[in-house]
Amino acid sequence: QFSALDNIVISQRLLDAGQFPVISFQSDHVVKKKDGYWVSGYLDVRGVRKKISFPFVFEGPEQTPAGARCVKASGRWEFNRKDFGLVWSRRLDKGGLIVGDLVTVDWQVIAFQP
Repeated sequence: QFSALDNIVISQRLLDAGQFPVISFQSDHVVKKKDGYWVSGYLDVRGVRKKISFPFVFEGPEQTPAGARCVKASGRWEFNRKDFGLVWSRRLDKGGLIVGDLVTVDWQVIAFQP
């Protein structure tokens, strides 16, 4: 069940999930720097494609309690929704905005050795 705000976010006003049901990121390279790892690639949102880079943490290999070997990668990054044509907004009664400009993405990938 979606809330009224969820319905606005997936509507044509913002994400237009009917026409653009997928938001994707395709990496093109990973670099190890002195402050950690960075991945670069292309973010596609609502038909707009932009090159982005962001840091991530790499852990492993390690062994799970069940005996499987795995590696983990995780990170957090932000993008400005207006850079992707998501410009709808509405003011609340007390002056704030119902939708902020920054979108935060938290992610984690766990890969198991076969």
